[in-house]
Amino acid sequence: MTRGLFSYFMLMLFAFWLWGYLGLSHHFENTEDLKEEVQSQRMEIERQRLRASMAQYEQERFQQYVATLMSNKLKSKDYVERRVASVVTKEIDSSLKLVSGESLISKAKRDYQNQKWESAKYFLVQFCREFPLSELIPEAKFLLVETNYKLRDYFDAIQVAQELVQLFPDSEMTGYAMLRVGQIFIELEKFDDAEQVFQTVEASFNQGTLRQQAREFLRGLHP
Repeated sequence: MTRGLFSYFMLMLFAFWLWGYLGLSHHFENTEDLKEEVQSQRMEIERQRLRASMAQYEQERFQQYVATLMSNKLKSKDYVERRVASVVTKEIDSSLKLVSGESLISKAKRDYQNQKWESAKYFLVQFCREFPLSELIPEAKFLLVETNYKLRDYFDAIQVAQELVQLFPDSEMTGYAMLRVGQIFIELEKFDDAEQVFQTVEASFNQGTLRQQAREFLRGLHP
């Protein structure tokens, strides 16, 4: 992504934040298709599922913690054996972190595929917080953008997309996240901003599929 387009996109996102939460709230208050009562019931069911998933995750973390403590108890007073025990413990700790990360992202993807948006968001946030250097971070943050979009948490979605632009400006996941930001602007009837996002994607990314989708969105804005 070129520096000029990158700066423009970041400035546009900042302007959107200045536009303010009150304007967004007013928009939703006048949107008939929110169907508040039905949505409330669905969210309550989702919260119950989330609590169950969180309890299971915390139990797994506790079991891993106990396993680590047990490995420390096995250290010998003999120097050589202590060295061996130290190496083994480090490997166990590393393995536990790897397993924990894989468990988090697997749970997040499973819940995302099952449209359990709140639960998926919880695990994705946990993964991004605990494994910020993982090679899966671009994918995790993109899924977090998508999950926030599904939950209609538009400000959160745009914030995560902004993080992707800052950290991984050339990633394909960033391009798809920007397309989603453009769709958010369309839903908020901010068509000029949406057009600028799609034009930025078309001009900034080499992936043919990304550029094609950006052009299709642009044609949709000017049928």
